[in-house]
Amino acid sequence: MRGVAARALERAVNLQLLQLTGIARVGFVFRVRNGKVAIWYWDEAKLTPEKTPGATIAQTRNGVAFWPETVLGQLPEQGLHLLQRSRGYEALAMEGGEIRRTRWFADLPDLQQWQDFARDAGHSAQIGSVPVPQPVALSRKVPKGWKLSSHFLAHVPLAALGGAILAAFLGAALLAMAVYQAKLERAIRAENMEIERISQENAVTFTLQKQIAARSAYLEQLRHIQPEVLQLELMQALAESGLVMEGEQQTSLLEWEYRNQQLRLLFAVPPALVLGDFLAHLETLPMLKEVRLLPDTPVQAVGIQATLLPWRAVPVNAAAKADRSPSSQEENPAGTPASASSARKTVDAKDAADTRTTP
Repeated sequence: MRGVAARALERAVNLQLLQLTGIARVGFVFRVRNGKVAIWYWDEAKLTPEKTPGATIAQTRNGVAFWPETVLGQLPEQGLHLLQRSRGYEALAMEGGEIRRTRWFADLPDLQQWQDFARDAGHSAQIGSVPVPQPVALSRKVPKGWKLSSHFLAHVPLAALGGAILAAFLGAALLAMAVYQAKLERAIRAENMEIERISQENAVTFTLQKQIAARSAYLEQLRHIQPEVLQLELMQALAESGLVMEGEQQTSLLEWEYRNQQLRLLFAVPPALVLGDFLAHLETLPMLKEVRLLPDTPVQAVGIQATLLPWRAVPVNAAAKADRSPSSQEENPAGTPASASSARKTVDAKDAADTRTTP
């Protein structure tokens, strides 16, 4: 049957069988292969589920389904075969993997009946005996490609089918909403617990802040009492920076005064000292800023005043050694290093007092 849509094929087969057989309540199974339709048909007005030879009956939710045993059983190979069915016997003539002829017998056929079947199938009628019937195992699974059309099946109305689909859709939507609601409630509970935990932590933090604020005045007083730098540390850093040297460029420290991060120094310098180089070196020291010359200093003496900066991050020893190398001495006659630093220590309150020393 060519030119027939797949969805209209069952109706077309039904009309063809009605024209060929005249059976009003015809039932059939069919399969389309290579443009041809293989059909097994029966008159359902004469059939009952209790008296149906050569068929396998299956109860379904829609009613009773009749399937020919030939469709559900394994087909034999090429040639003539006599198969034993659940009721009666079936003669098959196979050719090219397809059924050429088939005939059902209620009882075991005699030699004459078997020869007539062989002659009708195009085989030689000179057959000496009837073959032994072969049992065939039936499958409960319908082979691929075969379709059933039967009046014993109760077709589901479109309205009922639509109602079932709508009910399934509504059930799925309600289930999804319930699942979403449960997840939302769990998320809200988790957020509330997190808010409560943060509130408790904030209360503890607020209490600690109040305690710190109550003691901040006392801590501030201690901070002002303690100087940031020990004077011995500062002297060591200045000595390692290269300001105090021996030899032709001999420079010595005459006076020292340190108060509130302000440093006042008086150096004894040789006559050949270049004052500009000496001041430039002082300005490169990481612990000093706002370096100013003091007026009215003695002869061969240089006085400065500077503000002390945080300087302990710079490795003083390494900087001093590098600045005391021969190449550094050639570039800078005054022998001034690039930077200086020292380790920081805790100091006593008495170090904050005004100090004036003469080495």
